[in-house]
Amino acid sequence: MEQQDATISQICIDTFARIGASISHEIKNTLSIINENAGLLEDLAAMAGDDGGVSGERIKGATASIARQVERSNGIMKNLNRFAHSGDVPIAWVNLKEVLDLVIDLSSRQAAMKRVVVTHTCPPAVECRTKPMAFEVLLYELFCRVYNSAEEEADLLIEGGEQASSIVVEIRPSDRHASWSLPAPDARLLPLINHLGGTFHHEQEVFSLTLPRDIMADPAS
Repeated sequence: MEQQDATISQICIDTFARIGASISHEIKNTLSIINENAGLLEDLAAMAGDDGGVSGERIKGATASIARQVERSNGIMKNLNRFAHSGDVPIAWVNLKEVLDLVIDLSSRQAAMKRVVVTHTCPPAVECRTKPMAFEVLLYELFCRVYNSAEEEADLLIEGGEQASSIVVEIRPSDRHASWSLPAPDARLLPLINHLGGTFHHEQEVFSLTLPRDIMADPAS
């Protein structure tokens, strides 16, 4: 058990580092755009001082771009903060839709690198008691693995729901006639699935993850 816990902890630490690195790249991009537009505003201010012939639309465009990037940066940091605090409580009730929203946002850069379009659905009231950090790490690793295996510009559907005493996350190409195959769980995913008392069903183009709705009621916990 101690060895399993150490393995899970190491996977979570590694994933946290990967997410931090990804987010730092996103923040760097937003700061670069803000800096570029700040330079433009400085140039426009200098032009206004010369003859006053500065287009108001150009100023509005630059300030709007800065505002968008500030809002984007704020959203990125809020997501990182939520993910970081998921480890505050070892076991807790979580809303499945909120978890999917968070992890899909955190992994959006990896999807964008393959130009994968992700659509996700989940009823708003589905909840489960689980280990939040391990659950989010599992989904992040799973989604990134799927994105990396996908064809360029593929459409991916992620569906969350519940069945009896379980919750289910299903991943498949939006086009059921798509030719690419989803990967089977690897050495990083399997320990996490087992740690959460879950099971998986893998076919060529569909991956279903099933976890207990209440991990405290599951003997694997």
